[in-house]
Amino acid sequence: AETIADPAIRAFLAQNVVSGPEGFSWAINLDAIERHAETILGFPEVPPGRRFEKPTLFIAGGRSDYIQPRHREEIERLFPAAVIEVIDGAGHWVHADAPQAVVDAVERFLAA
Repeated sequence: AETIADPAIRAFLAQNVVSGPEGFSWAINLDAIERHAETILGFPEVPPGRRFEKPTLFIAGGRSDYIQPRHREEIERLFPAAVIEVIDGAGHWVHADAPQAVVDAVERFLAA
């Protein structure tokens, strides 16, 4: 708690810790993440004309910067029937911050 103040981030990180005979360790492959961070964090080049035409729901937290206004053009190019739902007050882990709002958004999308 002294190092990571946000309880949601602490809980997320704790899911990736395992207890073994030698104590606690990371369950995830940190070496692979470090070696491939650029690819993991990047976005693949998608050839012109390739897109998904069916309705697609993007859910973003209002406090998250993962879907930015500059991304909208690319989203619309790749997913022309996209709906972007922003949940005010939620961060990156929208489903954890506002579970009912996520369920409501999905239900509205599926009902449309």
